[in-house]
Amino acid sequence: MVGTERPRSPKGARFKGVGKSLACSITSTEQPASRSSQARKRPTGPAPARSTSWSGFAGERSASELAISADGTILYLTDRGENTIVVHAIDPETGKLTFLQRIACGGEFPWHFAIAPSGSWMLVANERSNRIEVFSIDAATGHVAPTRNGLDMPRPVHILFAGEIA
Repeated sequence: MVGTERPRSPKGARFKGVGKSLACSITSTEQPASRSSQARKRPTGPAPARSTSWSGFAGERSASELAISADGTILYLTDRGENTIVVHAIDPETGKLTFLQRIACGGEFPWHFAIAPSGSWMLVANERSNRIEVFSIDAATGHVAPTRNGLDMPRPVHILFAGEIA
């Protein structure tokens, strides 16, 4: 489970182990939309688990990294099986996830990604294609877009921006 600082956002995501890798499903705990602080303290329970992979995907499902935007409204995750970045909106009142986008990660086997402290850029370490790809993040929508820029690097597995603590 991964927590957030905002009490009304999802309480986390859970990746279920399958063999040597991770299955791609995400579960959030939704909160009632009531304005009552007492009602907000009583979660409605886990929302149904949903696959992060496209429903027609027949390959091996394999989760990678996940991150929540600094304002707590967007969930980003990568799917190694599909080689994609998946984006969901987080309802600030209920924590409900709404699918926004699925986009190719620009390489093969996205092992890790990091969002720049500004929130404007996402770098994706594509391990098997030996490349770090750069994506822009639209501040208004949370959508990511390829910049067609990147860096060739042997088997990148972690990205850390200068000044961040690992």
